[in-house]
Amino acid sequence: MNRLQNVTIMRVAAMLLIVFYHCFCCYGIWKGTYDSGLRVEPYLFMSQVLSDYHVPTFALLAGYLFGYKRFRGGYADTKLFIKKKFMRVMVPYILVGLFIVLLQHHSILSILLGISHLWFLLAIFECYVFFRLIDFIYTSNRRLYLIILLYAVFFIYMWHPVGETHIKSFFWLAAYFHTGIVLSRIPKEKIPFSRKTLSIFLIVCIVAYAAVVLTFYKRPISLVIALGIIILIFLLLGSVKHNLMKQWIIKLDAASMGIYIIHHILIQEMNTLPIMKDMVVDYYYIYPFAQFIIILTLSYLIVKFLSRYSWSKYIIG
Repeated sequence: MNRLQNVTIMRVAAMLLIVFYHCFCCYGIWKGTYDSGLRVEPYLFMSQVLSDYHVPTFALLAGYLFGYKRFRGGYADTKLFIKKKFMRVMVPYILVGLFIVLLQHHSILSILLGISHLWFLLAIFECYVFFRLIDFIYTSNRRLYLIILLYAVFFIYMWHPVGETHIKSFFWLAAYFHTGIVLSRIPKEKIPFSRKTLSIFLIVCIVAYAAVVLTFYKRPISLVIALGIIILIFLLLGSVKHNLMKQWIIKLDAASMGIYIIHHILIQEMNTLPIMKDMVVDYYYIYPFAQFIIILTLSYLIVKFLSRYSWSKYIIG
């Protein structure tokens, strides 16, 4: 319980941050049909900060769970593992992706490169396959050198990205997935720092992050510091001995993948409703916050309704 409750709590937090982030995107991030035409600088700043944490946290937790299960005897059959992940991740990606193609008039080819917000599902599936094929490095006699080498490749690419957008997305997620696997290999009792020391490190990282984003905001630097903050929060939550798992957290966690898949579509379509177009602009100071509550509630209810049917796993995972 105590080992994995940090995963559940942080996964729910990451999902909430993603929904919150997308409620700001019509104010200067999205282009074309879903752009409100109003650029709100504080919202853009908040969006930059949120993007340093939400998807990276999801990817790190996915890597941690992969490593946690893999190095305790799970996922032994590579073909079966890939098949199950394909059904769990890629089938919803393809089916919902095709729905987005029809609804929002995307090119059918965008399915191959990561369509809309579902790019994450495609990239995380690639991470599952890639790291399952090379997971021997984490038990190798030279694992320290190989782990450092992987970090070097990922972070050099983050500083100097080349290639198609989806290739960049894979390398970006892979760095966090890799970190999650590394964390899964560290026994809780071998963490050399007390909760007090971890808390001090966390405060220092938060101050450093604030200094970076409020002065020169260099993205690779902010990402590295944010990664340190994510890791420290993860370790601190893992060190808590009493149960933090409230019922609402458990329910949101069970629906988190479905909420992720659904919410983005609802936000964009809500913003294009005739009755909402003027409200997006006229009430910009309150609209995204109210929308967050509405969309989160509606997404959760839709997921709960669909989950009563066995076929829903092909839509909401």
